[in-house]
Parts: sequence; structure tokens; C-alpha cells
Amino acid sequence: MDHPIQGVLFIQSMDGSRVELNPGDALLSEDVGTKADSKGHIGHLSGNVGDGPVAYMITQFASAQPHHEACQTE
Repeated sequence: MDHPIQGVLFIQSMDGSRVELNPGDALLSEDVGTKADSKGHIGHLSGNVGDGPVAYMITQFASAQPHHEACQTE
């Protein structure tokens, strides 16, 4: 899980879906076992939004099992 503590962070998945996370938000990422796309890229993109610094915490779960299902959006 990604947890922004300061600043705004974006994460873009391999299918092009993009979310912006603010302090207090949380995102569960299950991009394990990814396969290269047509350009050879594997995984997601992430970075800060704006000019300010971003600080975030990543939490990993040793016993978590990925569902490999698309997340539901609002």
C-alpha cells in the first residue's frame, strides 16, 4: 500500500489508469507478475504532482495474495 504523508503523488498503471494521492489517502497495488508491454515496459509509473516534495510510506504484506482483478472505481 502507498500512503502519502506530504505532497501529492501520482501512480499510473500499465493500462493507463492514473490516480493522484493526497496525504491520508491509501492505494493498494497488486502489480506482481506483470508482463512487458509492446515497448518492453514493466510495472507502473509514479511521481510527484507539482513542485513540492513528496514523502510517502509503502507498506508490504508478506502473506497477501494478489487477486489479479481490476480495481473498482467510483
